[in-house]
Amino acid sequence: MSFELAAEIQKRYGNVRRARGCYLYTEKGVRLTDCFLDSGRALLGWDGGKARTVFKDTLERGATGAYCGGYESRLATAVRHLLPREYTEIRWYYGDCASGSANSATCAVSGGSVLCGSADGASAGSAFHAGGSADAASAGAAFGASGGAALGVRDAVLWRPWLDICAESTPKPTRYPEITIIHPGAERPAIIRLVPPYPWATTLCIYAFRAKPEQGATSATGANAAQLAPTLQNANIPPSDVVPAPLLAAYARAFCDLKTALGTFGENDFKCFAKQLSPLFDRRACWLFPKIPRADYDTFALRCLDAGIVVSPDYDTPSIIPWRANKGDIKRIAECF
Repeated sequence: MSFELAAEIQKRYGNVRRARGCYLYTEKGVRLTDCFLDSGRALLGWDGGKARTVFKDTLERGATGAYCGGYESRLATAVRHLLPREYTEIRWYYGDCASGSANSATCAVSGGSVLCGSADGASAGSAFHAGGSADAASAGAAFGASGGAALGVRDAVLWRPWLDICAESTPKPTRYPEITIIHPGAERPAIIRLVPPYPWATTLCIYAFRAKPEQGATSATGANAAQLAPTLQNANIPPSDVVPAPLLAAYARAFCDLKTALGTFGENDFKCFAKQLSPLFDRRACWLFPKIPRADYDTFALRCLDAGIVVSPDYDTPSIIPWRANKGDIKRIAECF
């Protein structure tokens, strides 16, 4: 059973007054090393980087109403650059799929499991929490009701950065010429869910929908990929929820920053803590899946918190290697079990 992380932190250390990088600074003067990072929303650091600057600049302009400010297309374009090209339709919805909630795994996975591969995170499919069928029929049922709150998250597949996307082994050009993303695998899901890599407490998630190939098309690789039909696996996708322009702008910039980070940080950055973490976690790139028994996990996580280390409060939601942390901070985690 998962516990309420925010309440446990407050009970021990008081309120969190400041957050920078992978560290939380509390009012009792204790610095916590964050290996949870809001389940990925603070993956690039709690300071937000250039995305925070974009947020402030957009907020200063005052156009925070429900009017279209042009940031919708920027966000959709930034997300498309991370995914195989047949994911043509991008939407965002508020709902119960919040990755920061303690029971996020239960919301994101309905009868599914974490699909993992080799220890280096190189296997196809390891990027996802999968739940239920991702075919056109189930997608249609999931999106039959209008509104983001009724979103059928059991049919969406969660993508985790640095883990592979199910797709074919074909390099995908990006807007950054020096960065190429390779998507190995066999079968692509109909819907992909992305957690915005921007530290903002919200239940908003991004969804990418796969276009249906034209009749007679054998695959979506090479030249055929550019000839995808404009129709989608599900023609009844509701419009995106209304989101203030500053947050849309920040999300767009955060996904661009994530693209850069994917080409900047790699295995050498993630394996630096392997000795301390390998007895307790199965590491896939920067994601840490617990090895310890499920029944003992809550006790372990609370002991980590007592030692100044924040790990995922839920067994089914992986922790994250804060690759900018000090080794001495991470070393304490081995003494908590």
